[in-house]
Amino acid sequence: MYRLLDLHNCKSDIKISPKQPSAVLDTASFAISAITRDGNLIYCNRAFLHDNEFDPRCAFNTSIQESMPELWQKFQQPGSLHESSFKVINLRSSNYASPLGHLLVSIRDESFDEDERNIHSLVSIENHPAFIESYVGLYLASPQADTIKVNPSYEKIAFLPESDLVGRNLAELVDKGFFSKSVTLSILDALKCQGTSQQTLFQTLLCGKDVLVTGKPIFTDQNELAYILTYVQDLVVLDTIAQKCLEHEKRLSGSVTNIRASQKVGNKSKHTIVQEALPIFPELQVVAKDPQTISTLRKVIKASKYEAPVLLTGETGVGKDLLAKYIHLLQERNKPMPFVSVNCSAIPGDLLESELFGYEEGAFSGARKKGRAGLFPSADGGILFLNEISEIPLDLQAKLLTALDEGVIRPLGSSKTKKVKTRILCATNRNLRECVHDGTFRSDLYYRIKVLTIKMSPVRERPGDILPLVHHFMSRLASEHGLIRFLSPEVQEILLKYTWPGNVREIRNVVEQLVIYSSTSQVSLGDLPEDLLDSSAGKFQPPLPELEDGVSLRAAVQKYEKGLITKALTKYGSSGAAAKVLGIDPTTLARKLKKTS
Repeated sequence: MYRLLDLHNCKSDIKISPKQPSAVLDTASFAISAITRDGNLIYCNRAFLHDNEFDPRCAFNTSIQESMPELWQKFQQPGSLHESSFKVINLRSSNYASPLGHLLVSIRDESFDEDERNIHSLVSIENHPAFIESYVGLYLASPQADTIKVNPSYEKIAFLPESDLVGRNLAELVDKGFFSKSVTLSILDALKCQGTSQQTLFQTLLCGKDVLVTGKPIFTDQNELAYILTYVQDLVVLDTIAQKCLEHEKRLSGSVTNIRASQKVGNKSKHTIVQEALPIFPELQVVAKDPQTISTLRKVIKASKYEAPVLLTGETGVGKDLLAKYIHLLQERNKPMPFVSVNCSAIPGDLLESELFGYEEGAFSGARKKGRAGLFPSADGGILFLNEISEIPLDLQAKLLTALDEGVIRPLGSSKTKKVKTRILCATNRNLRECVHDGTFRSDLYYRIKVLTIKMSPVRERPGDILPLVHHFMSRLASEHGLIRFLSPEVQEILLKYTWPGNVREIRNVVEQLVIYSSTSQVSLGDLPEDLLDSSAGKFQPPLPELEDGVSLRAAVQKYEKGLITKALTKYGSSGAAAKVLGIDPTTLARKLKKTS
């Protein structure tokens, strides 16, 4: 999957080849940073952060010449300063004469040293210092492939808290997409056939990151399998750093060539394929893990190459405005262009015409002196995004059709027309065909704007995006508010089962509520909004008890009620959460428990 490079013996120049992506292991032995050609910091690892003691949120996209002059001096004179402990690796491509960027590597003394004599102590003693403080991610599983514990480094690498993993079987976690494959399961299969015990493979995590994992079985003195310990090492993917350097150049010059080449699907992981298919823009973070979302974005990429109108459809909150911005950024890679957005439902019908086409001085009472240009002229040479186009009044729809067909507009109060060249993107959460049938939308305008129609599916139809979206918003809120929160497995189960009628917008709002209201770092069931718990309560239906001779209806109901309460307490952990799920008051729950005990 990756060509792993040895930093100790790495040459000063590395050729970036999309046919075989290059990566180095992120270990405590190296403080690694990456800078663009003009010296802007775009990446650093945990060792670098520790050695330089600065806030990473304030460090990126700043010049190291100003913020870290000593590092800049090392970079300028790598041969004369700290030659044995510092090296500069230039990232090159055959398409460019100059380096794409530079990898700055400071060699440190620290490293993870596995001591065979103390391996049992490392995994069996609670809060063993070597386990807790290890730079390498450590994942411990039982012979039945149940997760026992992970260390803080693993939580940082995977952006997953230990509480989300402990007690869960690795087969279940793989099935739910926490990681692409499990080296523990591979080792257990090999041990059944008396095959090789230790194994190493590449793994893609839920957050989209690729890591190198090495699994090792640990046996007792009686040669019985006691644990399987997995060493998880983060990768510094040099192709990704080179692409970030190119994107930085794009922001400066306005154009960039994507260095990724198309690959054969059979030789690449799902994550790598998604990266190559979907261009990345720092100013617009797109979360796309579900195959249905990826397919939609591929349509968007194709549509961006042409000037035909695009009609974006889908329920409210699915992200239609994000698709419109994505089309704009895709087109803007070739040349800068304006992007003007208007929500047609937010402007009264009698004012919308003047907003779209502008007006002359004195066109109506209260008009500005010298008039106003309008949104169409403002978007000339670029994109005009008409959100909720179904809300445009019928009389204005006719004028909009003329503007689209003839490429001219007439401002209010003017006898002259103006020529404009604007690409139209439209969005609606309504069925325009039904609107045409009902007479609220013109059929000729409908057929004019639906040349390229793209439907964004609701979140309930793309469940693969739910947890990545949750993690995305939690990461953003952690950065904004400094509040670190993790989800318990039970909370994740409910989030996955919930239908999300408000779609992405609702996910963002729920995550913000959980982050702010939770009093501990772990978000538990008691922190969930009532509507989510009520939704899960409808699915919580234990089987009915068997009929017994001589048992009255009242006794049977009491027995069933006791079983239901016991299962709710077992599943949700506290009487408060169980009472919420069952739809009763906690005092009522306590009374019923006392009565049935």
